[in-house]
Amino acid sequence: STSTSTSTSTSTSSAKAKAKAKTAASTGAASLPTYPENAFAIWKRQQREGGSHFANIPPTSLPPRNPGKKRGPKKRGRPKGSTDTKPRKKMPPKELKWKSDMDKRRFTGAKHAVDLKVKGVERAEADVGKLEEEIRRAQARLEGAKKKIGRAKEAVRTTTIRHADDLLLEPTEWNRQYTRMLTFADDEGNVGHLAGGKIESMTGEEQKVYRSVYKWQSTQRTAKKKGTLEPYQEVLLDRIGFRWVVPGGPVQGPEGKWYKHYTALKEFKNTHGHLNVPREYPPHPKLKFWLKTQISFRRKKVAGKPEGKYLSDERERLLGELGVNWGAKRVTIPWESRFTELLQYRKDNGHCNIPWRWIGNRPLAAWVNAQRKKYMDMQRGKTSNLTQDQIRRLEEIGFRWNTGGTGRYSREPDDADQSSDSEASAEEQQERDSLVQQHGQLMEEAQALLVEGRSNIPGLGHIGANDFV
Repeated sequence: STSTSTSTSTSTSSAKAKAKAKTAASTGAASLPTYPENAFAIWKRQQREGGSHFANIPPTSLPPRNPGKKRGPKKRGRPKGSTDTKPRKKMPPKELKWKSDMDKRRFTGAKHAVDLKVKGVERAEADVGKLEEEIRRAQARLEGAKKKIGRAKEAVRTTTIRHADDLLLEPTEWNRQYTRMLTFADDEGNVGHLAGGKIESMTGEEQKVYRSVYKWQSTQRTAKKKGTLEPYQEVLLDRIGFRWVVPGGPVQGPEGKWYKHYTALKEFKNTHGHLNVPREYPPHPKLKFWLKTQISFRRKKVAGKPEGKYLSDERERLLGELGVNWGAKRVTIPWESRFTELLQYRKDNGHCNIPWRWIGNRPLAAWVNAQRKKYMDMQRGKTSNLTQDQIRRLEEIGFRWNTGGTGRYSREPDDADQSSDSEASAEEQQERDSLVQQHGQLMEEAQALLVEGRSNIPGLGHIGANDFV
């Protein structure tokens, strides 16, 4: 039965195909190309025509149309192999509408303000570019001018070296001192630095000239640092090997002044076992001052201050081996901390008049004295780091800028002082006047008795005439 149905459906389909072809030929239409059917098309056709052996097979389980080739998303653009080079037309973006006219006006104003600022930045950047270009050109001209100055200086030096002896003929004080210096050359002809040890073997006149030339050499070193030395003078001094840097430390040998003080300090330690040199030391009266100077030089050296008299490394090493105490680093107490201590003193004592030698807190007493000094310097027009706010705060707690005596920080009291201390000042003045008057009367009586030849004065004991001189 199955074969009968299959053959019947096949004959029916072929008959329909022949009828269609005959109709197309009669109407004059062009015959269409035929393509082989795949499994899915066959299954659909058989479903339409009647059941088949594929009737119960779902289309998803059928083999794909093109086995081994995956289907991807549809590609956009020109087809492969196209020779069309015209640009593709872009679709215009969809125009959005403003929510309200107010939003549009606000946006327009904001954008206009921002655009103005952006243009200002662009103009500033353009100006900066122009200035940088001008600076670059100016630097190039500056470098050229520097090279020109260098060549000119070299030409001046060459000409000066050639005519130095002729320039020395001018009758000036500098030329005279230079000629006198050449007379003190040593056996090897060196006169670049005069040492102090040779002066002992000279006569009085020679010593006077020697000291004058020695000071003159120091003046030339200072003049070169300041740039006031003339070119021919520097050429003449370089010609004789003038030492622009004075040798320091033990290299001077036993004749050097520094080495003599060092030897004295070493002897003091060997004798006493310490380096606490007293203020008055007869064998070497200046030894304590010299030691303090070396410690000060070392402190300046550590601080990096631009003074020229630093302690050399060799000298520092020798003093360190000897056991010199360089001292701890100084610590500066802030102004607020001292002011707090002053408030505590006022709370305990009821006033701020701290004696300048108060042993209870000597640093605080020294700070109070320093505030008075700064205030007096300010009143005299000198430099002072005391601020107006600090002055106001000190005056609010009753701080007095004068000590009330005849010292360096005393001054005439103002109206407020006179009104507040009028009674106390009057009593002190009366007592002082009475004591002065009694002392004057006593001195007059004593002198009168001495004139009369009396030597024994009641109440004063034995007084001689020399006691009043």
